[in-house]
Amino acid sequence: MRIVPEYLINENTVLVEGIYDEFANLWSKVLDKEELLVVMLSPVKLINHTLLKYGSDFQGAVNSSKHILGEVKTPPIHVNAKLDIWLIPTRSSKLQSCVWFSHSHIKDTKAVGRKKTEVHLSFGHTYELMMKEISFNHKRQKAAQLKENITKNSLGAESFIAEQIRGFYIRESEQELVFKKEDSDEEPEEDK
Repeated sequence: MRIVPEYLINENTVLVEGIYDEFANLWSKVLDKEELLVVMLSPVKLINHTLLKYGSDFQGAVNSSKHILGEVKTPPIHVNAKLDIWLIPTRSSKLQSCVWFSHSHIKDTKAVGRKKTEVHLSFGHTYELMMKEISFNHKRQKAAQLKENITKNSLGAESFIAEQIRGFYIRESEQELVFKKEDSDEEPEEDK
């Protein structure tokens, strides 16, 4: 495994999990496509570093998820919609044992006993998780819901062209604003 000082979560990032070094520093183990990396940042710091580069931060992403999904204990977070990066935490982000899965890289799940789940991932990877399959799939469903809502909200109001409508011509004068329809010859309305 290669050790790197920093890393930017991207479309090839399959998962991120905490790992302690020999001095008890919490670092991140990252599965990037087919390579395992150790990043010298904790998972939350790594995610925050990435979010700052993409124009947000960790707390903002958590707050946004909770606003959209309601009060969720361990909400998924939106990292970058254009790159289809939505991260799903398995536990509280404060715990070293929290694994952050990239939603787009989860291909399937399979129960293994009562409290274990095999998570089948892109590039032929499989991760055996100490969690009931139904619990993991509920988290996965919340991430899909977050993705759907943010994508829908980002599109804005539906627009179509029925006829071209001209806007207003607005002129500022000393004590008033004057509005006039661009395509009309009527006198401008005065706003006092």
